[in-house]
Amino acid sequence: MRCWQLGYTAVALLGVNLNSDKAAEIRSTCADMRTLLALDADAFSKALGYAKKYSWLQPVRLEKDLKDSSDAEILARLWRG
Repeated sequence: MRCWQLGYTAVALLGVNLNSDKAAEIRSTCADMRTLLALDADAFSKALGYAKKYSWLQPVRLEKDLKDSSDAEILARLWRG
C-alpha cells in the first residue's frame, strides 16, 4: 500500500511466494512497465530466484520494512531499483 500511495502501480504478494499464475497476472497488468519486486532484506534471495525465473522482474532489496521507512527513503530506493 505504501508504494501505491506514492504513485507506483503496486501489488502485495501477501508473503514472499510468487506462483506462476500470480506472476502471469502481474505481467499482463504491467507489461509496458518496469516491474520491481521489493522484498525485505531477509527475503532478497527469493527475489533473486524469481528474477531468474521471470526475467522481466527487477529485484529491489529493502534495508528495512516499508512501515519503518519514510516516503523519501522509499522513493529513493525504488528509483534506483
